[in-house]
Amino acid sequence: MHKKILLLVAFFLTYHTLPAQNEEILGDWYGIGDVNGTKLRIVFHIDEDDGRLQATMDSPDQNAFGIKTDTVTFSNNKLTIKVNSILLTYQGELNSQQEIQGKILQRGIFNIPVTLGRKPLEAVIPERPQEPKPPFDYQVEAVNFQNQKVGHSLAGTLTIPDTLGQYPAVVLISGSGPQNRDEEINGHKPFWVIADYLTRRGMAVLRYDDRGIGQSTGSFQEATTFDFANDVSAAVAYLKSRKDIKKQKIGLIGHSEGGMIAPVVAATDKTIDFIVLLAGVGTTGREVYEAQTVLIANAKGIPPAFVQKTSNDIKVIIDAVVNYENPEESAEVISDFINSELDLLPPEHVKSIGGREAKIKENLSIYNNKWMRTFLRFNPADYLVQVKCPVLALNGTLDLQVPYDENLEAIKNALEAGGNKHYKVIPMEGLNHLFQHAKKGLPKEYGNITETFAPEALTIIGDWIREQE
Repeated sequence: MHKKILLLVAFFLTYHTLPAQNEEILGDWYGIGDVNGTKLRIVFHIDEDDGRLQATMDSPDQNAFGIKTDTVTFSNNKLTIKVNSILLTYQGELNSQQEIQGKILQRGIFNIPVTLGRKPLEAVIPERPQEPKPPFDYQVEAVNFQNQKVGHSLAGTLTIPDTLGQYPAVVLISGSGPQNRDEEINGHKPFWVIADYLTRRGMAVLRYDDRGIGQSTGSFQEATTFDFANDVSAAVAYLKSRKDIKKQKIGLIGHSEGGMIAPVVAATDKTIDFIVLLAGVGTTGREVYEAQTVLIANAKGIPPAFVQKTSNDIKVIIDAVVNYENPEESAEVISDFINSELDLLPPEHVKSIGGREAKIKENLSIYNNKWMRTFLRFNPADYLVQVKCPVLALNGTLDLQVPYDENLEAIKNALEAGGNKHYKVIPMEGLNHLFQHAKKGLPKEYGNITETFAPEALTIIGDWIREQE
């Protein structure tokens, strides 16, 4: 599944006395980080109050401002800023040219070089030729609808043909991680591209911000795959309330985790007319997670012995998550395992990677949270066997996050086991997890590719949906 790296904004207050000689760190600092091929600006606004450092961190290109972080320190010309909630740290050193040369550390690895300076930086706008541009020959309506079960509001966009009448409709379901209504990643807006294409072909399309993201309310951090399925049901109910939608012709298109969510909804709501699974998962959550770890590492050229060791370690941790119903028991097993692994390293090495407590906390935050515990235990076959409506499944042959062959086969087998005869599974040659034409399929390629969504995939989706009418 794709989990994109976010440079989130932050507000943080620390309790370190600010020496007078450190006043040179105060003020605004600007830098750019390369995140999987996308250039993202970051800005630190550093100030002090009553002798204590305080600051804000912005990521303007992600429209992210004022979200809390945890720590800022400046000592011996070295700046450290920590955001514990996403395991992100900036570490840099102020040089004689009044620049801070450093890197962003995320999940225990220094991976994003960022040099900060005093000069404001212009946005780096990547070429995205498929992004829809006005004027549009259809209606674009901002909408809000309620999830009555939990009481939060979901904000989205409905595109609908610009003529009177009733239209078939589609709900777009995003993949894992915090997603806005366009499923925006690395400067691409695939859901906007899909919505534009299908609406021009006479369909209404609803896309919306995930709960707790953008203009939607609710808590994203506390949500699981099943909670997101409830949000989809709320979207379907909203469409049924509109006079310009054909209530019996509402379908679902889910990408990645969205391809897991769509069958959950369709298994119980028999009014769903069809579902389209884009990079959908047919194997269990743990199987797809373990597979993607190995595939991505191999594609990066990481030595096989290291890949095997990492894979074995992850399996031990996943076993601890899956085999214990109580998260506290899982946490104890994971902590013991991490400690045993760290015992094999020199003390200075353990210190250089943040220490035992930090490594244990990091692994628990990744693997033992509510969403991951649900995902690793999830078996799509349990729901696919109950789906009776037509199903289209497309997976790219260069998808390293959801391997196409075993997942398409598992989807096919589950549908057949349930007696569903109305399905089509198609491997898309040369396409990656985002349905772009790619070289290797690595996530770092996403932002460097100008194409947002392969035209042939759009055509297959549009033609197949029209066949269901």
